Amino acid sequence: MNSKQLNILLGLVVIVLLVVVGYLTLANKTPNQTLNQNNALQKGGNVVSTQTKISPTLTPKPTQQANKQPVNAIEPTLAVKKDEISQTSTGYAYKNNEFGFSLSFPGVWEGLTTRKSVNSATKGAWVYFQVPLNTCKLTPNASTGACYASPLAIDVYPLALWNQIKNQPNPETYLGQNSQYAFTYTTWQEPDAGMENFNFEFSKVIASFKLVK
Repeated sequence: MNSKQLNILLGLVVIVLLVVVGYLTLANKTPNQTLNQNNALQKGGNVVSTQTKISPTLTPKPTQQANKQPVNAIEPTLAVKKDEISQTSTGYAYKNNEFGFSLSFPGVWEGLTTRKSVNSATKGAWVYFQVPLNTCKLTPNASTGACYASPLAIDVYPLALWNQIKNQPNPETYLGQNSQYAFTYTTWQEPDAGMENFNFEFSKVIASFKLVK
């Protein structure tokens, strides 16, 4: 083998060695770099994620509604719908077309209104005759009696019920009866504040009671 051939052979060997060394170096470097990058991320490196975070939808809890049904047989007081109040030269004339009776009131009953309370179990009722309270600081409401005094109440009994209780002790005073109802009355036992000196002339009012059907 001459020198020229020897030089070519040595050159090939060197090239092969360089290729092998370069390959081994690259193979060792790649996993190390990957490991170093992972370590850097674990030690506080910022990771940008393309996944959108979806917040769960919260379903509001249903609120409990107050039970609006009456807890007893007595219904709320209501404005009397089938009555008439007219002013006269001496005061007021009242006619109840629902139960069938009338009354007259002197002028001291200024601002006279009525409301009623019904017993749904017995079908009986109370008709309250009321006047506004000048000393009340609340908002007047004739249908509930707020800021009103009720000096007189007419108690209405279905005849079947009245026949069962009429002989029992009763603080109410009997007025009369028609084909459907019996009527009694009660007056306040203690005047509301500021009305102690009012003379509502109960005897005249009661004497004016008449059946109209």
